[in-house]
Amino acid sequence: MTTIPAVLPDFTLGEPSIDHDHRIIRDLILALRDAVADGDTEAQGELGEALVRHIKTHFMVEELLMRLYKYPDAEAHVAEHQVVLDRLRRVTTDLRSGDAPASLRDLDALLAWRTAHIGQADAAYRDYLRNTGALRHLE
Repeated sequence: MTTIPAVLPDFTLGEPSIDHDHRIIRDLILALRDAVADGDTEAQGELGEALVRHIKTHFMVEELLMRLYKYPDAEAHVAEHQVVLDRLRRVTTDLRSGDAPASLRDLDALLAWRTAHIGQADAAYRDYLRNTGALRHLE
């Protein structure tokens, strides 16, 4: 079994709605990780579905805003989203097959990705939206 840090770094962007979504994603990953570690297959199914739905919705909104406000780095950002969706498919496959160690590794990788993505790609996206004035329209 893998271990995660006792205190996870939680980067915020200073935009409440985006930060709220990112916290929900973190909390769902951690709850799913706990369910895997505990062998709670019912919770795994529910939390896995909730995580996939929430991440897909979050990505869809981000990608629509990128298109709407003509974000110049949208293609690279969307490519990162695709990597995560592929990882989520692996988590789902691992959960269905009962491969807890693989599920935990993939969930830990999602946590690490989330931190890096927020600190880099999402921060650049936020800065672009701020500089164009788009964030004022979204609040």
